This record gives sequence, C-alpha cells and structure tokens, in this order.
Amino acid sequence: DAGHGGEELGAIGLNGMAEKEWNLKMALLLTQQLKQAGFTHTHLTRSADVTLSLTQRQAIIAQTNAHISLSLHANALPEGRTPLTHTGVGTYYYHPPAKKLATHLLNHITKHTQHPVDGLFFDNLALTRPSQCLAVLIEYGYFIHPTEFALLQKPSTQQQLIVGTVNGIEALFATNF
Repeated sequence: DAGHGGEELGAIGLNGMAEKEWNLKMALLLTQQLKQAGFTHTHLTRSADVTLSLTQRQAIIAQTNAHISLSLHANALPEGRTPLTHTGVGTYYYHPPAKKLATHLLNHITKHTQHPVDGLFFDNLALTRPSQCLAVLIEYGYFIHPTEFALLQKPSTQQQLIVGTVNGIEALFATNF
C-alpha cells in the first residue's frame, strides 16, 4: 500500500513534496524488487495518484488473499518529541502475529541503511488491522527533519530502504512463519 494519495497528501516535505508522491515511488520500487526476488504475486492498492479510503484499501488487501500487507509511509511529526532532533525508521503492527514481520523489517531496514531505529510500535491503525494477513505499516523516516528528508530524496537511500525491506520479508519467509 502506497500510503495516502489523491486528495490525501500526507506529510509535506521541506521542498513542498507531498508524502503521497514519495510513498507511491517507494511502493513501485518495492514491487519491482520483490518480483526480482521471486515474490511474483505482489499487489498494489494504488499504482497512480488516486484517492482511496482506508476501507477501500482494506478491501483490496482482503481480495488479494495476501500473506503480508505493507503500508509504506514517511513520518511527519513525532508525538511528544522534538521534531528537528528526532529521526529514524519505525514499524507498526496491531495483531500479535504481525509483530514478527514488523521486527524483521525494522531490523533489516536499519541494518542495511544505517538509519536509526525510531521504534517497533503496537498501534491500532486502519492498515495494521487487517487480520487475514500479517499487516505492518512502515515509516521510513521523517519528512520534517531537514537531514533525513534530504536522505529520503536520494535514489541510493531509497534503494537501500527497499533492499532492507525485501531482506526483512525474506527473513520472515525463511522462518516458515
């Protein structure tokens, strides 16, 4: 799932870029890398800049009979934290079985990119709630942090984030979850 889209902009980066654009780019890159890694049955909730409700996204996920669901994002404002000093990758899950996937993703993304860990979070979010699969929301970094935003815009960083994500998925499948 490429987070946001259409009328829903998401966070706004320091150069005016809407998060929805970055999320879509990352989802397209991830789909390409997953197919190259042998995961041939990948599905996107959106492949263009369209507005989809959270209910529509959940329905798409349910229709695909997916084993896992990832919602890709860049973070905005850390609650209760100083926005200009806080950085890092965070993964969110709701159902206990999804914690294993969230942990693998966080570990592999941060290991591969050397990005700091923001955290592994339990949260009742619309796109962590689908129960028919392991559902995780990934926040790859903070759009409002100047240094992190600049890194997130680099194609090399984007590729590293995607490779770390694929590695995390492969690690989960290696455990015969």
